[in-house]
Amino acid sequence: MISGRAPRIKRKQLIKMIVNPEPLTYDSVKNILSLLRKEYDFAGYEVIGRSWTGKAVFSLSIGDGNEKVLFLGGMRGKEQITTLLLLRFFERMCDAVKNDKKISAVKIRKSLQNRKITIVPLVSPDALDIACLLYTSPSPRDYAAS
Repeated sequence: MISGRAPRIKRKQLIKMIVNPEPLTYDSVKNILSLLRKEYDFAGYEVIGRSWTGKAVFSLSIGDGNEKVLFLGGMRGKEQITTLLLLRFFERMCDAVKNDKKISAVKIRKSLQNRKITIVPLVSPDALDIACLLYTSPSPRDYAAS
C-alpha cells in the first residue's frame, strides 16, 4: 500500500498537479498517487515491485471483472507524458465511477461491471530520477563559463 497521509485537496487542485506539474520526479508521482488514493478510496492501490534502487513500483486499479486491461507508462526517464496521461486517465475514470458520469458517451460504471483496469503509471522510477538529474544538473559548459 502507499503510505503517508496526503492533505485534503479539491479535485481541481489534483487535476492541476497532473496536467500542469512541476518537473516530474518519483516523489511528485508518489504525492499524486497519495492524493488520488485519498480522493478515490474505492480504487485499488498497491506496490507491485521494486526498482533496482529499491523504489516502489505502484499499480492503480478500478473495477473487479474477469476481463483485465493493463496500461503501462513511464518506461523511460524522458517519457514523462505517458505517466501524466495515465494518471489523468485514472483520475477521470475514478471521478466518473464516483459521480456516475459518462466519458465520451460511455457509462463508466457499466463498462467496468465485467472489467478490471490496472495502470502502472511509472514502470521505471529509477530512469525518471536519472533523467531529472541529467536535465536539471549543471553541464560542464556551465562551469567553464564561470
